[in-house]
Amino acid sequence: MSRSRRKRHLPSARRFAGGPTLVSDTGPARSGASAERTPRGVEILIVLMLFAFGLWLSILYFGQRPVPNSDFPSFVCTAEPLLHGQWPANYKRLPGLGLMVLALSVLMPEPSPALTAGWFLNALLFPFCLVLLYLLARRWLGTWAAMVPLICAINPWTLGLLIQPIAEIPLWFFVLLSGWLLARRSRWVYAAAGAASLIRYEGVVLIVAALALDVWERRDLRSRIHAILLAGVAALPMAVWLLLGLAQSRAAAAGGGAEGAAAGAAGGYWHLFFRGQSFVPVLHTLWKTT
Repeated sequence: MSRSRRKRHLPSARRFAGGPTLVSDTGPARSGASAERTPRGVEILIVLMLFAFGLWLSILYFGQRPVPNSDFPSFVCTAEPLLHGQWPANYKRLPGLGLMVLALSVLMPEPSPALTAGWFLNALLFPFCLVLLYLLARRWLGTWAAMVPLICAINPWTLGLLIQPIAEIPLWFFVLLSGWLLARRSRWVYAAAGAASLIRYEGVVLIVAALALDVWERRDLRSRIHAILLAGVAALPMAVWLLLGLAQSRAAAAGGGAEGAAAGAAGGYWHLFFRGQSFVPVLHTLWKTT
């Protein structure tokens, strides 16, 4: 074989404009982003360590505050009539947290099974919150993403919420779960966002965000209609609860008097919701926890 023919059969290397990367015929070159990606084994180890750390904190702070926040009885009292086929006396609180607490309370010991169930719910969800926060943060921070859940976990404000059997830790869990499912473009995001909207009214924002992203990315009409139907089903329980509170408030206000005014105020948060005032406490909590 002549020298010119041997040269023709040698693997060639092509230099692309815009960088010194050489791409051989034997295989593609790795990009910088893929080369710096955390190995799969290391990611699994980080997830397990974060879960173990969150579980340790949950056990350490379990029952540290024997007298719960004054909001806790209102969550339970709102959900309790629903288990007996009755409507609650007012609609100020959503029933999601109360239903979860009462469902767990049947497994809890006396003398305060509901309170113990509230502590247990926080302890159960808190490790998953740290893991989900890491899974979200690693999309932008890479290896340094593990610092985000660690900083949030040792924040005194977060630990203060951990010992309180109220809405913040369950809400945090469903918000992070919705964000993770949304990043993966999973349709289960509507279920997680619907659960968040049954804990706090602000959770409906997650349903709107998922719907907006679906409508933006899915160009065919059938997929968009499917997304609208899923969003409607997810928001339906909260919407019904909101309308019941509105009806109670108007009926009480029509009755007049101090008693009617008090009942109207307890009818629900619908007026604060539509004026945007209910978002202020959530933004304040997010600011303090970050």
